[in-house]
Amino acid sequence: MGKLTPYLWVLFLNAFVDLGHKITIQNSVFKVYDGEMQIVLTALVNALILIPFILLVTPAGIISDRLPKVEVMRRSAGVAVIIALLITLSYYQGWFEAAFFMTLLLAIQSAFFSPAKYGYIREHVGMRGLTSANGVVQAVTIIAILLGMFFFSFLFELMLTNSSPDGGSAYLQTIAPLGWLLVALSLVEWRIARYLPEGEYKVVPEIHGGHTLGLIREHSVIWYSILGLSLFWGISQVSIAAFPAFAKETLQVTNTLVIQGVLASAGGGILLGSLMVTWLSRGYIETGLIPVGAVGVAIALSAVPGAESLHSLTLLFFLMGVSGGLLIVPLNALIQFYAKSSRLGRILAGNNWVQNIVMLLFLGVTMGVALLSFETTVNPATLFWGIAMVAWAAIGVAFIRRPRETITSLIRMLVRVLFRCRYRIDAVGVTNIPSQKGALLLGNHISWLDWAMLQAVSPRPIRFVMEYSIYQKPSLKWFLDLFEVIPISAERSRQPLEEAKRCLQSGDLVCLFPEGAISHDGCLGKFRRGFEMIVDDSGAVIVPFYIEGLWGSRFSRADMDERSLYATGWRRREVQVLFGEPVSSTVKADELRLLVAALSSRDCD
Repeated sequence: MGKLTPYLWVLFLNAFVDLGHKITIQNSVFKVYDGEMQIVLTALVNALILIPFILLVTPAGIISDRLPKVEVMRRSAGVAVIIALLITLSYYQGWFEAAFFMTLLLAIQSAFFSPAKYGYIREHVGMRGLTSANGVVQAVTIIAILLGMFFFSFLFELMLTNSSPDGGSAYLQTIAPLGWLLVALSLVEWRIARYLPEGEYKVVPEIHGGHTLGLIREHSVIWYSILGLSLFWGISQVSIAAFPAFAKETLQVTNTLVIQGVLASAGGGILLGSLMVTWLSRGYIETGLIPVGAVGVAIALSAVPGAESLHSLTLLFFLMGVSGGLLIVPLNALIQFYAKSSRLGRILAGNNWVQNIVMLLFLGVTMGVALLSFETTVNPATLFWGIAMVAWAAIGVAFIRRPRETITSLIRMLVRVLFRCRYRIDAVGVTNIPSQKGALLLGNHISWLDWAMLQAVSPRPIRFVMEYSIYQKPSLKWFLDLFEVIPISAERSRQPLEEAKRCLQSGDLVCLFPEGAISHDGCLGKFRRGFEMIVDDSGAVIVPFYIEGLWGSRFSRADMDERSLYATGWRRREVQVLFGEPVSSTVKADELRLLVAALSSRDCD
């Protein structure tokens, strides 16, 4: 991550400046207005931030694909300096309406900055580091937001000490020196952006593939990930817009620093959740965290209306943030993993577009409920009950539409967590596994845990071909059916092999152990030729692998003398899973065995 340090500083400063102006305007609204009008104006500020991401999705994506992403970021940083100067002018002149709508200009700059920002990650960390890098980026962004909320709210309240401004214009003139801080920070961001490392840029001479919305709907994983992110951020927007009025009415809170402090606890939670994902997902994308995060968000939202103190509200917002971090980091990583390089910019811009459409809709409903409150007795707590119901409904729909994927992802996560207590698993060459194309994993069979080790490091679900005698056991069959294993035996081999071929043709990841049995001596045995029938005319590639470190464990077929030789005691056993480069489906069994043996450090000759 060291080479990304300038990039992370640019992200930090960009978020810090954007938030600085937004917090200043929101705090002014909080001081000047009450109740329903406060909710409406707060929602409007957030809506102005979203509109450019909706209207500029196509040009932002095309520019990110056609120009080096580092160049887009540099130019965006330069534009931010100009906007900061205009904001400062509006502060000193007391132009409240102009300052209010300056959030729109900052949002236009961010609309072009965002797809380049996320596309830059993959250029520098590759596929394997996506989850960790996204976790770090999410953490840096949240730190910027947290510090910005406290810092600008503290200065806002400090400058209002011993003064009683009357109206929005007077408030802005009182806190006008904050504008020069925005200018200074923008200049630092622009300066650092000039020294960002160049990425691996490939020219895209002509754009194909249709409208951006069509691109993001081509792959179901990308589309559902975008919908999940959109719902989370839509719910978050309602929470941000409704909470100040809720706290003011329910707990009689009038200090903006306190309000921002409670909201900041959610940001701190997202930071912790993002770091947890980074720790739990080393070299792969932990999809099992997604349903856990979604349920956590729904539980926290359901409890907010009944909270009776700032402490309990702070705890609930923190829980919602932690759960949100567990949810959004793997979803972002999935989008980047499955997007084709030539379309990454437009897909990321499309992601922003859908998210902001949904957030704008949620804010529109918030404003509608607030305006309705002028004629009725609708309480701000009603908004929290509403978004809690939306969260639970989304969880239910997701489970109904994808029950198998939800259950298996949770089981995989639990297996990974349990295995990490006993094994230190290192994966090499994970990027050799295609992100979308069908692939057949072929390698050595050293223990009863080989399947778990492979699935623990694979960024994609794997369908295993396994011995029918094991599959048919009643105690295991229901479990193995969840993972859609393909049972095979000497008596019935043709049908399972054809099923495996159909899986490859559908783009699935299939694994077969061509030795046909667990090794009795820790060495690579003879490869059977059955796999040649599976890959023939399937359009898939073969990815060789080698699992090292499990020979001598209790789950291998090593005798007691060898087990004592390889015993690790209380120390975690070192296990390495090595993936070779993809090879043609025409490779023969003897040739493949040599490729797998080349990955091993074990000398059995």
